[in-house]
Order: sequence, then structure tokens, then C-alpha cells
Amino acid sequence: MSPAAELLGKPLAEALARFPQLIVPEQEEPSQNPEARRSAVDPLGGFELLVDGAGVVDTVFVHRDVAVIEGEPFSFRTLRKALRREFGEPESSGDEGVFDYIGPQGAWDRYLFSTHAIHFQFQYGSSALELITFMTLEMARRVTA
Repeated sequence: MSPAAELLGKPLAEALARFPQLIVPEQEEPSQNPEARRSAVDPLGGFELLVDGAGVVDTVFVHRDVAVIEGEPFSFRTLRKALRREFGEPESSGDEGVFDYIGPQGAWDRYLFSTHAIHFQFQYGSSALELITFMTLEMARRVTA
């Protein structure tokens, strides 16, 4: 299991101890909203964490090959067909398209595992990876509800 998957469900402090380069932007006003979200960003642009109102990591966005995905059987050089050979048929997927509100978007596949979900976003017009998102199972349920 990669560090990205291992960080899910852990307190932000644990993620910062493991990846001290992460920058946590200051909130202008502390939120009393339990649904408030915070982020921690790799200054080199490799990955980003989203943290829930309780301070727990529930999403990891990975933008390129970095240490946070070491140990996974894929990299940003892995094509969609190879991912499907590795993991089988995805739990859900979508075709590429051009959307009024966000423009061209590539196809995507999502896989559910016993402890987390991984969402693979592909480049528009290509089967090359654009973004890999690790989520807790709870977050995966919330974004598809």
C-alpha cells in the first residue's frame, strides 16, 4: 500500500510529520462548521491532501509520480488498458466529454478496495493519466451520492 492510501483516515499532524514539506494555508477565520475543509499542498505540485472538519485526511490528489504513490502497481506512465488489466473492471467509470461548465474532460475509472477508493482521471483524447485521487470509502460515497 502506498503512503497516499496509508494517509487516509489519519490526522493531518501525522501527514505533516511524514511529509514536512507540505504547506497548510492559514484559514482567514477559524470555522466552527464541521463540514469545513482544509488542504495541505506539496510546494512542488506533486500532491495535495484534503482534510475534513475533524482534521482527518480523507482525500489525496496526486498530480505526477511522487513518493506518495510508491508501492502502488501503477505510475503516471500506466495507461488505462494496463490499469484495467491490473484491477479488473472498475466499480464505476465515465466517458470523456466536453462540458459547458468545465470544458473538455477525459474519461475516468474508479475502483473500490477494502479500505479506500482510487479514482483515475485520464487526459482528454488519451488513455494517459492526468490525476489520481485516493479517497476514504466514506468520501467516495459522498461524492457519488
